[in-house]
Amino acid sequence: MMLLLPSSSSSCCCRCPGGQFHGAPPRVMAPRRGVTRVYIEKRLGVGGGNASSLQDMHRKELQARTRDQLQTLELSTSLYDTAWVAMVPLRGSRQHPCFPQCVEWILQNQQDDGSWGTRGFGVAVTRDVLSSTLACVLALKRWNVGQEHIRRGLDFIGRNFSIAMDEQIAAPVGFNITFPGMLSLAMGMDLEFPVRQTDVDRLLHLREIELEREAGDHSYGRKAYMAYVTEGLGNLLEWDEIMMFQRKNGSFFNCPSTTAATLVNHYNDKALQYLNCLLVCSSWLERDEEIMLDITTCAMAFRLLRMNGYHVSSVELSPVAEASSFRESLQGYLNDKKSLLELYKASKMKYALKFPFYTTLDRLDHKRNIERFDAKDSQMLKTEYLLKMGATQLKYGRMRLRRMGPP
Repeated sequence: MMLLLPSSSSSCCCRCPGGQFHGAPPRVMAPRRGVTRVYIEKRLGVGGGNASSLQDMHRKELQARTRDQLQTLELSTSLYDTAWVAMVPLRGSRQHPCFPQCVEWILQNQQDDGSWGTRGFGVAVTRDVLSSTLACVLALKRWNVGQEHIRRGLDFIGRNFSIAMDEQIAAPVGFNITFPGMLSLAMGMDLEFPVRQTDVDRLLHLREIELEREAGDHSYGRKAYMAYVTEGLGNLLEWDEIMMFQRKNGSFFNCPSTTAATLVNHYNDKALQYLNCLLVCSSWLERDEEIMLDITTCAMAFRLLRMNGYHVSSVELSPVAEASSFRESLQGYLNDKKSLLELYKASKMKYALKFPFYTTLDRLDHKRNIERFDAKDSQMLKTEYLLKMGATQLKYGRMRLRRMGPP
């Protein structure tokens, strides 16, 4: 699965150190009207009213073409963000990745020259490509996989190391902190770069100079900048210095790499939820069949994305929106109540957005669910999966709720 990391549609595009994460479609420069009109009239031998009609026709064609482009919008992949998300450990087991699909995507998408990055044929290597490649190497080394990929990535960085030191080449925001910071992290992992030690030391010195310069500034903007480039700082930042910039959606600056780098060092439920939503949205935009071909999963994904501010279209649910259509599906044929429940929840999104789950009385919801739950009525497919709650525990729960009565 090709991994995309789109940002929330409710926010601006996020310029991460690894490149533009998700933004609007490229802006087309509009031609000067007068020049265009004269040119059209000369070429076609028309004028006056005919020229006006031609302009209307051209405008309608342009609108239709733009509409088609927006409907089939393809987002570029952020290698840098994907690599940092791949480094997030599983809660309670730091020896395993929380997002193994990101690790697998890195293994499947290395370029022939050993790099990870998006650039056209014959286009020069950029500092952004160097950052993305180094981040991918770190992610693979973090989980001790892809030894050959790591070797080729290090060779690519070594061949192009001079680009990292060339101040005349455009660089991502915070490059003088993030790239040397990742170099330091790589050396701590015993990774060896085929470059002179003096060149490595020079880059690390640039980072020290940048940090010293920033240390004299105590403004809010400086604090925000340091939190934004946290992937180049490791544990140098205090937790409370980062937390002040967490947004309502759980992210830090709506930036996956910053959020993931924070999670690598400090666990946070809201930040993890943000990354989970991004991956679900990624699969939705890619129309991943694991989501789209399963009614229950599709309805649940639609509901969760809408509740987290992603304005995804409900068109994917239209094939089963009508009762007759649902009956024609596999879930309808099996009388799958779970699928019906998820479709019902998805249809109530307007209510859910107006009354979020944290404004409801959990005890009433739990009481209703326990009273209605019946293991005998659950849907069993090719094999059986039952809740670990036994019949005695379930009966006790019902009795206790009855004694509690209404709130």
